[in-house]
Amino acid sequence: MGTSPINLPDPSLFSDFHDQDLGEGQSNKGQGGTSIKAARESRNNHIIEQENEKRKLEQIYMVAGEDKKTHISAIELYGFFSWNLSAIAFVLYLIWAFVPDHILNKFGIYYIPDKYYAIAFPLWFAVTLFAVLQLYATFCIYYTPNLGSYETL
Repeated sequence: MGTSPINLPDPSLFSDFHDQDLGEGQSNKGQGGTSIKAARESRNNHIIEQENEKRKLEQIYMVAGEDKKTHISAIELYGFFSWNLSAIAFVLYLIWAFVPDHILNKFGIYYIPDKYYAIAFPLWFAVTLFAVLQLYATFCIYYTPNLGSYETL
């Protein structure tokens, strides 16, 4: 049987681990000194409940990963910054494409490329991508052996 990819807590941690002690205390209730034994049992029950609560919280924090130090790898760091950089570049592109020039001039931005390129660059990129994919498919078909060739067996 496989293991779970999630670090689930051990079920024994959530059970009362002093069940045998409680059973022995209850069997002696009928004998003398019941008030002292009852006080001890209630105190023991209270201590056991507190310990179980502590164990439950500790186990929850261990499952949540708060017990361990986090380690950020270089790939995660580069991914985070490249995602943010691409989002900022896209917002700048949208500002360049849709905000009129006289509004940009009010903010002190005087040199901006022509709005024609806001449409031309994405189209050039799309056409180039389509051409590269077609070229790749063409090379694959060109270098495929004939159906009657020995290499297709």
